Amino acid sequence: MKSIHRITEGEVVALDGKTLCGSYDKINQKSAIVMVSVWATTNRLVLGQVKVDDKSN
Repeated sequence: MKSIHRITEGEVVALDGKTLCGSYDKINQKSAIVMVSVWATTNRLVLGQVKVDDKSN
């Protein structure tokens, strides 16, 4: 969080989780890909995206 605070100079950042549409693998029965993004609202800039485990916090 300290690095994000430095990058955005204390501005608000938003965290958002999304499941990628069409990423479920029916043949191999692998779950869909879930991504979490960090968004600097004032700068309208994505600071990072990470693939996370399904249904994780």
